Amino acid sequence: MIIRSRQSADLPMLESLLLEAQPHTGYPSVWPLPMPVREFIAREHEVGAWVAVVDDAVVGHVGVTHPDPEDELTSHWVASTALSVESLGLIGAVFVDHRLTGRGIGGALLDHAVAQIRTHGWVPILDVLDEQAVAKQIYQRRGWRAIAVAHPSWAPRNTPVTLMVLDT
Repeated sequence: MIIRSRQSADLPMLESLLLEAQPHTGYPSVWPLPMPVREFIAREHEVGAWVAVVDDAVVGHVGVTHPDPEDELTSHWVASTALSVESLGLIGAVFVDHRLTGRGIGGALLDHAVAQIRTHGWVPILDVLDEQAVAKQIYQRRGWRAIAVAHPSWAPRNTPVTLMVLDT
């Protein structure tokens, strides 16, 4: 497996992967998405995005942004970390071909994103819906710490969202 920067030519495959995986993984929880799938993957304020490639096939994705000042979670991030938006690297759009789960691809993508965030001196953050208990446990086992719980309007069925940080 290699991890490389996402290219625009990867987007059609990534869209297909996410569409195929969602019924199996429940990610993203808000489904159907309120935006085109491509916009969920390639986010407007992205500062980096990477793909995992196995046997010349794109099999996973991770992206990093700064929290959007317009997003309702941003005030929670800033209050909970006491850091500016520009000091935070928000990990998102993490997904893997559902047929390849359990092979370390998601972990490798996450580690790569964290390393990239740290090279800029930013603090890695992410959010996870509480109904995604398996994902939350994986993050906790990897050292992520819950710092706040929020109830954003976009969360399905008023599901709580846990905000997490990865300390140094």
